[in-house]
Amino acid sequence: MRNAADYVPFVAAEARDRLDRFFATRPHEAAIAAATGAQVIGNVLDQSYFSMTAYRLGRGAVKYRVRPVACDTRTPIADDGRGAASADPNYLRAGLAARLDTTPACFDFMVQPRRVPAQMPVEDPTVRWSETEAPFVTVATITIPPQRFDAAAERSFCENLSFSPWHSLPEHRPLGGINRVRRAVYETISTLRHQLNRTPRSEPTALPASGHRRAGPPPTRGD
Repeated sequence: MRNAADYVPFVAAEARDRLDRFFATRPHEAAIAAATGAQVIGNVLDQSYFSMTAYRLGRGAVKYRVRPVACDTRTPIADDGRGAASADPNYLRAGLAARLDTTPACFDFMVQPRRVPAQMPVEDPTVRWSETEAPFVTVATITIPPQRFDAAAERSFCENLSFSPWHSLPEHRPLGGINRVRRAVYETISTLRHQLNRTPRSEPTALPASGHRRAGPPPTRGD
């Protein structure tokens, strides 16, 4: 959606199973939805992830991308989509567990600076910022070590986590109307979920100590 206000008719149309009518008058959004729906994901560790919305970086603005790379050569990885052929409805979880059972996963953490403000709006996340005008720059490396994450302790730990783009330094705060709405929405969802789980909200200080976890080889350090 271009802005937070457009989510109101979108959700209403979805509830009435009338998304065809909603997108009929919004060809720009319809093209994005069609492209998103056509994506084939074989393994979540072979996908690139984007912030979509903008964030402050000091006095400027950036968007984020996380790109999968080979841990040894730093070569970008492309998803071949083969995992999607599985008949298992939970194939993404199974594929993630199988991969991390023996090998680490590595990602480049990248930022795209807002070079041409007139062509790179902050308030409309559906406009893709040109990578020709503003290429992504790798600033860090993310390494996920080999592990078994599907034990009861890990599932409970994950279920009671809260995530918010506003959990950041002021210099890195989210920008744009959609992010301002997310601040209230994420807070409300987190509060409700913890109430239903009868679990207090707290800041995690460490991963759960589980006999199913294993250290694996040391992570690959970035440049």
